[in-house]
Amino acid sequence: MITEKDIEEVHDIALASEAEVESLLTRLLSQVTDNVEGCRQAIPLVHEAMVNAGLSVDLHHAAAGASESFPILIGWVGPRSVSPDVMLCAHLDTSPAGPGWNRNPLGENHSEYVFGRGAAVSKSDIAVYIHAAKAARHGLRKRPDISIAVAVTCDEGSGGDCGAGYLLGTMGLRPRMAICAGVSDVVTIAHNGCVQLKLQLTGTACHQSLVPSREDAMRHAALVCKSLYDYADELAQRSSAVPGLIHPTLNITRVAGGSAFGMSPREVEIWIDRRVLPDEQLADAYHDILIRIRATQAGTDVNTNIETVRLAEPMRPLEAARAFVHCLQNEAQIALGKNLKEQGSTLYTDARWFSASGIPTVMFGAGEADIKLSGANGSDERIAKRCLREGVVVLSRALTQYCLQTSGDKPWQR
Repeated sequence: MITEKDIEEVHDIALASEAEVESLLTRLLSQVTDNVEGCRQAIPLVHEAMVNAGLSVDLHHAAAGASESFPILIGWVGPRSVSPDVMLCAHLDTSPAGPGWNRNPLGENHSEYVFGRGAAVSKSDIAVYIHAAKAARHGLRKRPDISIAVAVTCDEGSGGDCGAGYLLGTMGLRPRMAICAGVSDVVTIAHNGCVQLKLQLTGTACHQSLVPSREDAMRHAALVCKSLYDYADELAQRSSAVPGLIHPTLNITRVAGGSAFGMSPREVEIWIDRRVLPDEQLADAYHDILIRIRATQAGTDVNTNIETVRLAEPMRPLEAARAFVHCLQNEAQIALGKNLKEQGSTLYTDARWFSASGIPTVMFGAGEADIKLSGANGSDERIAKRCLREGVVVLSRALTQYCLQTSGDKPWQR
């Protein structure tokens, strides 16, 4: 049976790793990982950190076509298993740094924050997961049969097919519990899905003063945008039963076309992003958008081609995940006096792959609950150092307690 002393030792190991967590994160931030080649170059840093933490490591390559592959690292505590007791999954790939930074996007360490692209999403989670597994390894040393896997993937931003999808599909892994990149201020129990479409509108290219209105691609683009934003206003009247999720959203993220004042554009492109609540059905959301687009076709000779870029199911809450949620909440309260609320996220992430496979899944890691404040995927992205510390402490304690509870051992009774 685990004792109070064992849990306190786990806690102390987690606290003692603070400098190592910051160091690993800073080194990861110095690597540009907005493309697969950059991820390949950064993978050895993760491999080294896993080995130094006492994990045994496997490197896999998920093929994407005939000539490209995405690396995946899995660090193991305990035996390798098709159904580990817990899998922690975070991604190394990031969005491009983009403009508008006042800090160094390749990493800048300050007294309370670490800045850089990927600081919040989700290089910080990688550092926290490795060191939480290291601390939990000590707490589980009397149970060498318990298996924990730390998976680091490289294609969350491109859909996850060669990351989480590969782990569950090609490799056939079925963890009993999945923890995916999240924040340390709340336990995320659900997140939105998405419908992402590209419209290619083709009309007539001629002098703008001569183009018939029925053949004007830009005029038709304006009608489509108005119809979709009217629909977005209707969506805002709906509500979600998941805390933290208010209503579905629809936004047009790109409109492109035209070349000169005197020229009517032949083609206009529109990008559409509809976020789907866990309460909704993805197929219904997709169908509703198509109905809106097709309704604008009356009265025009502009041709509309619809490309479906991505259909991502929401991460839906599963009752079987509540045991780990309670472990996180209990350990946060005892260790930090912190009340971890359950919440949904407007983002869509790799967590959806696990929940869609019927695997109990939560999102928890390092970061502030207000992702806008953290600058996630924006300029001056940051992570608060206290989030790194709290994430390792709470997660390592919760991993130890959960693995013993679900394996039939008797955890420390408070």
